[in-house]
Amino acid sequence: MRRYAHIIFGVGFSISILSPFIYVFYLPVVVIASGIGSVVPDIDTRFRHRKALHNILSLTITSIIALIITLKAGIGWIPAAGFTLGYISHIIGDMMTKRGVAFLYPFRGEYYRLPIILGRSEDLLVNVLGTILGITLIFLGIWNLT
Repeated sequence: MRRYAHIIFGVGFSISILSPFIYVFYLPVVVIASGIGSVVPDIDTRFRHRKALHNILSLTITSIIALIITLKAGIGWIPAAGFTLGYISHIIGDMMTKRGVAFLYPFRGEYYRLPIILGRSEDLLVNVLGTILGITLIFLGIWNLT
């Protein structure tokens, strides 16, 4: 997926999951944190792309770091949860492409895909569907806010 589709999908994914646990005034925090989390995995574009940061180990390490930072800063768990959900959404989005991701790297180097393969990450269909799904999840999440 392209960056814009990852961000929209990540924000929608995060809002829809966190909406039962947050109030409306937390929305900007969730949007920013999940937007950042949804693009962090692509920092590895020049070094082992879809391996170095598209895996469970990197997800776990970065999520723990985000939680430690937010708790030490006294701003609670919500930004870390938004970051983590944005990161997860990125991996899910890339697992819907032909290439997939090395989800178990560095333990195993195989690439994994979901049963739904939409095409290559630069294909219009992949990005349009990711964007539509993200927008839908944003509306559903806002609808369910406490």
